[in-house]
Amino acid sequence: MIRRISTKLMLAYGTLFAVLLILSGVFLYARVSSLITERVDSDLSSTADFIKTIVELRIENKRDEVRKDLIVAEHFLMNYLSIQHGETRKIAAVDYLTEKAQPVTIPTMELNGIPVFANRNLVDRISEKTGSDITLYQRLPEGLVAVTTTILDERGTRDIGRLIPNGSPWDILVRREGTFYGRDYFSREWYFTAWKQVLNEEGEDIGAIFIAQKQVDLPLLEEELGAITVGRQGFPFVLDTLSKVIIHPDLKGLSWSQSPAFVEMIFRKNGRIEYESIDSDGKNRAHIAFFRFIPDMNWVLVVGSYKDDFYDGLTTLRNMILMVFGAAGITSILISLFLGRRISRPIVDVSEKLAEIAMGEANLESRLVVPSGDEVGRLAGYYNTFVAKLRNLQEMEHRGVEVRLRDSQMNALQAQINPHFLYNTLETIRYMIKLNDDRAPEMIRLLAELFRISLGSDSNITTVRRELEHIDLYMSLQSLRYGGRFTLIKDVEPDILNLYTVRFILQPIVENSIHHGFEPKEGPGTVSICGSREAERITISVSDNGVGMDSEAIKNLNWQLSGRASGEQHVGLKNIHDRIHLHFGESYGMHVGEVPGGGTIVTLELPALEWEPRSFHAWDDTKYAFLEND
Repeated sequence: MIRRISTKLMLAYGTLFAVLLILSGVFLYARVSSLITERVDSDLSSTADFIKTIVELRIENKRDEVRKDLIVAEHFLMNYLSIQHGETRKIAAVDYLTEKAQPVTIPTMELNGIPVFANRNLVDRISEKTGSDITLYQRLPEGLVAVTTTILDERGTRDIGRLIPNGSPWDILVRREGTFYGRDYFSREWYFTAWKQVLNEEGEDIGAIFIAQKQVDLPLLEEELGAITVGRQGFPFVLDTLSKVIIHPDLKGLSWSQSPAFVEMIFRKNGRIEYESIDSDGKNRAHIAFFRFIPDMNWVLVVGSYKDDFYDGLTTLRNMILMVFGAAGITSILISLFLGRRISRPIVDVSEKLAEIAMGEANLESRLVVPSGDEVGRLAGYYNTFVAKLRNLQEMEHRGVEVRLRDSQMNALQAQINPHFLYNTLETIRYMIKLNDDRAPEMIRLLAELFRISLGSDSNITTVRRELEHIDLYMSLQSLRYGGRFTLIKDVEPDILNLYTVRFILQPIVENSIHHGFEPKEGPGTVSICGSREAERITISVSDNGVGMDSEAIKNLNWQLSGRASGEQHVGLKNIHDRIHLHFGESYGMHVGEVPGGGTIVTLELPALEWEPRSFHAWDDTKYAFLEND
């Protein structure tokens, strides 16, 4: 039977390991592939965004240069231009909007006495300083006419005579704004532009300065992008809206308008794409790329490379998985054989132990050791639990006897307290009656009230509040007897008033203060009761300003309380200390000390019980369990 079970377990474990290995291999390959794709996409996307930022910065830098160039042109021209209306010339001005020529008469514009019309040196010098194209316009009734410029027309000559007609957008903006910046397309390129109105000394509008700066420095941008490598073999490149390559180290000028992938890039403007193309060796290879739209230039930036650049590691990983998981498969067969035999062995042990129970020969001290957490291990655990419960029942029976013995001891100690207090009180009443003291009836009433509280419950447990009420009644009795000689001061934290403790642990201490502290002393006396809580312990102290005790007497008393010394004095204090020990254990109890300046202080250490215990069980010398009421 054992052999058959081990064989079945071996087959089961072998099959399970094989399935797990296959699934793990597939999952690992898919997961690594997914991680590589996420990493590649993240890197390419970040690279595309970074390179796009470079291009846009180059464009934006040109925008800023136009503003600087306008300042330079103003320095050369603004305050030195004037119009000589006595000298004029007629030219054919070409309307910028309609491209139609019309004759206009131009008064002579001078710069420091030098005619400006067709003066190349003037604008060329400014252009050399700024790197921009410069045009100086003169204000005529027909509009603004270019009188000198660095811009060439289609024939390659200076574009003098270009007319910006009145009412055109540029004319309106120059008149209204004085200075404005824009973007214009001419000479087959996009430019950042700036216009500045020119006024003479009288504040009259006599013309305008026009500055044009190419949006991007293509040679510089080609150099910067050519220095960036994507993957192992790829380069970033730029397409225009016709899918023509604008920037690339090797493919500049090539048109891919017939490629669906590149048409899709132009249409989508931003995104990710996988496509195939034929490389220089004539092989059709897969590519991965991210593309970004650059709106200022209507360009599409493409950042990517061959797919093999990023996924070559997957092939190596696949081969390694096959090798590793093949070896793991063989190992799993050996492990399954070992596990099958190891699991079947405890079944025999369980069977033998169950047979012992069936025969009534089980040893309650023995344990079944099966170091596993499966059903066999659980079965062994059930057996051990059953045996442990039988053993616990025996121990609980023994402990029950001990608990009943402790309860008897506590009741005996309580019985010593009540007669002692009753004797002292009745002796006081007898003494008052003997003296015909009319306070005797009130004392009898207080005594009756005191015993009503004391005998109102059979429980040895009460609250701190009830204990203090008991003290109030007791001190009222003593006040009647001694004519208000004694004062009671209470400083107890409200949080501990509803906590539970042993009954009649304060009254004997207060009684000792009166009889042993104040009776030998003349004058008034004060009894102070303080209570506080710290974590799970409460401390209650009773102090007086009586005659006190010397250090040696206090030392002997504490020894007597702890059981290290014997004596017949201080029975009441000893009973309180023993009752606390019996209820709560040896970590709680009483301690007696001196009060500086005279007097005695008795300190009680008690547990902070928020529920009334119904019984106490001492399981050993140091740990106590308090069972709560239902």
